[in-house]
Amino acid sequence: MKKKPTREVLMGLIILFTIILPVVAVVVGVFLFRQIPLKYMIYKEAEKLESRLMVTPEEKVIKPSEILAKKGKYDDKYLTVRGKVQPEPVVCARRICPEGDPCCGCREKKNLVMSDADAPFLADSPGRLPIFAPEKEPICTRPYGSCDYNCQDWKLGKVYDAKGMFYAEAPIAGSGISLWEFYFEVEDKTQVTEARAINWSQRFINNAKEVIELLRTSGYYIR
Repeated sequence: MKKKPTREVLMGLIILFTIILPVVAVVVGVFLFRQIPLKYMIYKEAEKLESRLMVTPEEKVIKPSEILAKKGKYDDKYLTVRGKVQPEPVVCARRICPEGDPCCGCREKKNLVMSDADAPFLADSPGRLPIFAPEKEPICTRPYGSCDYNCQDWKLGKVYDAKGMFYAEAPIAGSGISLWEFYFEVEDKTQVTEARAINWSQRFINNAKEVIELLRTSGYYIR
C-alpha cells in the first residue's frame, strides 16, 4: 500500500510554492532589471574610453567653429580643441545692495567661452563654445562681497589646447525651438605659446572693441 504524504511534507510544499519560489523570482527579476542600466553605463563609459584612446595628435587639434558647424558629428566625443578663452559677459541687475556686497545684482557663477584663436575679434569668430569644468560646473565664481570673478588658473585672453568631452542636444522636432544646446567639459588644458597664438596687438584691439560694445547696453551694466 502506497504511503500518503505526511502533514509536514505537505506544509513544506505549500511554503515552497507560496513563499520561497515567489521571493526567489522577485530577487532574480530585480537583479536582471538592475543589469540593464548597469550594462548601458558600462557601454557608454567604454565608448568614452575608446574615444580617449583614439584622441587625435597635434595636427588634428580642431577649432571651436569646426565643432559648432557639425555638432551632431562631435556629440559625446573626446576632443582636443584650440581656442582663445574669454569670460562670458554677465548682465547684472541694478539693485540696492548691502554695503558688504556691492555687486549683489551679479550672479555668483559664470561660464568661459572659447573662440577661434585666429579670429581678429571675438565678435567676428564663427563660433563661441561654452566651456565648463567636469560635471558641467561653471569655471568662474564671484566671492561674496567682490565684484570680480575668480576663474581658477585660466588666463583670460590666452589661447589653450583643451581636452575633454563635447555634448550637444538637437532641438526637439515640432517644438518650435531651432537652437541646439551644447557645451564642452574640460578635463585637461595646455596654454599655447605666443608664437602659435594671435599677436598682442590683435588681442588689445579685440578687447577694446568688446568693452565698447558692452558699454552700449542700457538699463544694465556688464562685468
